[in-house]
Amino acid sequence: MSASDASLLLYYLIPVLNRTVKSDSDRQLIMSLINEIQLHDRAEAT
Repeated sequence: MSASDASLLLYYLIPVLNRTVKSDSDRQLIMSLINEIQLHDRAEAT
């Protein structure tokens, strides 16, 4: 996935995921997913 693809994915995905949060554990899972996508994106860019 290119950097622009990952950014676009996160741009649309984050608001949708945030609307589904029902607990702190949900919020932690979402943050883990976002961090994983960003780390993968940065590793691919270098």
